[in-house]
Amino acid sequence: MYMMSKTSKIHKKTMKMITEMCRLSAVTEFFQASVQQDLRRYEEQAKNIGLSCNSLKESWKQSIDIVEKNIQRLQATVGSLESRSSTINTKSIDLQRSPYAKAKQVNPLEEVTQTVMTAYDRLKRRPKGNYTFNV
Repeated sequence: MYMMSKTSKIHKKTMKMITEMCRLSAVTEFFQASVQQDLRRYEEQAKNIGLSCNSLKESWKQSIDIVEKNIQRLQATVGSLESRSSTINTKSIDLQRSPYAKAKQVNPLEEVTQTVMTAYDRLKRRPKGNYTFNV
């Protein structure tokens, strides 16, 4: 039971992580499109007015590259964690199906009934008059 609850928690966290990664990817795409648009407008302004700063353009381009590299690294990490999570889930299911992993579940009523039946059988086998009440 403990393993099933932990596996369930891992699965939920994995799904949340994947959802957050998708959300982050969308925000990153929006950021990159925004910076690209800013660069185009900046270049138009530089042509029309003649005012430009190459270090500013380069820092914007570098920010796009840095964000893209970090997102790719993060996506690789998320993919790795997702595969590990599915492996854990598969192994957990295999363990649940295994007859060796299942604990013997004894019903207390069945245990008492078995004890009473054993005591009754011993009592029946004794000769008459030789009764003691040791169970």
